[in-house]
Amino acid sequence: MDERWVTTLTRWTDAHLIDEQTAERIRAFEGERAGSSGLRWPVMLALASGALMLAAGVLLFVSAHWDAMSPAMRFSLVLLLVALFHVAGAAVTERLRPP
Repeated sequence: MDERWVTTLTRWTDAHLIDEQTAERIRAFEGERAGSSGLRWPVMLALASGALMLAAGVLLFVSAHWDAMSPAMRFSLVLLLVALFHVAGAAVTERLRPP
């Protein structure tokens, strides 16, 4: 069961909003549902396909303009793209954690 549920149920039980029996039923219900992933694979497939197309587009853009760029601009562009893709990957990972 997700840690948020445990914290929330404990807080509600301590505030006497629900009794312990109700909290246990909620824990059991959420524990059974925790294993279901639903339509998770289409989302992952769409993200992988989108990432592949984005990478291909960036490579095409950079290769088309590589000779016209100065060495400093090339280095800056490579650093920027590496940092940008890592930040984007970290943001997507946080949003797509399994329940």
